[in-house]
Amino acid sequence: MNKKIVFGILGIVFGFLLTRAGATTPDFYANLFLFKNLQLLWVITAAVSVGAIGMFLLKKAGPRRSLLGEAVSFEGKPMKRNLALGALIFGAGWGLSASCPGTVLAMLGQGRIMALPIIGGVLVGNLLYAYLREGNLIKDVKDFLMNCPDLSAMPRLQPEFVRHSTLRRIYEMP
Repeated sequence: MNKKIVFGILGIVFGFLLTRAGATTPDFYANLFLFKNLQLLWVITAAVSVGAIGMFLLKKAGPRRSLLGEAVSFEGKPMKRNLALGALIFGAGWGLSASCPGTVLAMLGQGRIMALPIIGGVLVGNLLYAYLREGNLIKDVKDFLMNCPDLSAMPRLQPEFVRHSTLRRIYEMP
């Protein structure tokens, strides 16, 4: 099965579930951070629990192949000092925007215009990280755009300005 179809279906299901859980509603985040309504806390707890149980079972069964036939490995990554600072910045952005980066695309899919500046903040944060890490912002922007999915294959799912934007022209640069 084609990777794009599989990930497209999974993305639609994930976005639907985020919407049903209230994760695309800023008021739910505000109430969570003020400890007025803990619905999202239970959603997050359930997701982490299902993920932990799933990882445990996958590790116990041994490395297998994914649905797409790719090898699965469970290699740990070393802890880095910068993770704490990154987590603080992530949390501050989450609290200030009342949106998790994982849900902002589902918000945009619902037509919530407030998602646009949040997506901009996510992109600026990633580009800033790339610049601080490598010091080569232009190369990282080009690499980022070259690895983006080809949105022109889905003309009905994107607004006209995306197909003809400056980003599209940069994406096609040699």
